[in-house]
Amino acid sequence: MIRLGLIGRIVKGSKISLEVTLPQLGPLKVVGTQFGDSVSVSIETSSSNAQNKLTESFATLLKNIQEEVDPNARVSIKRDLI
Repeated sequence: MIRLGLIGRIVKGSKISLEVTLPQLGPLKVVGTQFGDSVSVSIETSSSNAQNKLTESFATLLKNIQEEVDPNARVSIKRDLI
């Protein structure tokens, strides 16, 4: 049974994905999503060196995204195989 009131609550979103290989960090995958007013950024890497460097600069990265994109943006760094 589908309640018609729920249909109006479905929120469409946007997603952008970028894969790059940087000389000092190696391969990275950056995925940004937006659903309604919620913005999330995920940075994925298979390199422990890149993960360490990103973790060290995480506070600055989060601050920049929240100042320039969305004050409530969520950011995560994941160690995944790309």
